[in-house]
Amino acid sequence: MVRKSFRFVLSAMLTGSLATIANAQTGSPQQKPIPPSLMKDCTAHLVEADPRIKIVGPFAPARSADIFGGWASQLAGQLGIVIMAAPAKYPNYNSWAGCIYDPEDKSKPNEGKLVFRKVIREFPKRTKLEPGEAP
Repeated sequence: MVRKSFRFVLSAMLTGSLATIANAQTGSPQQKPIPPSLMKDCTAHLVEADPRIKIVGPFAPARSADIFGGWASQLAGQLGIVIMAAPAKYPNYNSWAGCIYDPEDKSKPNEGKLVFRKVIREFPKRTKLEPGEAP
């Protein structure tokens, strides 16, 4: 009886893990990477807003960053707005910091140049350190 229960639990666990792997490999639409010039521009705006800030990890777009909710992904996709953030270190805590960019030509939101709108610093504290980041 114990062996049958063990086999059942083991088979259920393996089935669940294989389903997770299969779902992960079905592929979501590829996102455009953030251009390095946009990352440099955002970093400059962040340092200008608060010189004590230190960016300690890579920038991520709203659609892939764990810190953003579904609203950001929908807004960014529909209006051509770029919302991005990176792990940041402030003097007293670790959090994220980012920027919002609007399309220059609102009639063609997914084409053309992006214009800086504002700095975002209203994020919750980070609980995990980035690789190589000192506590």
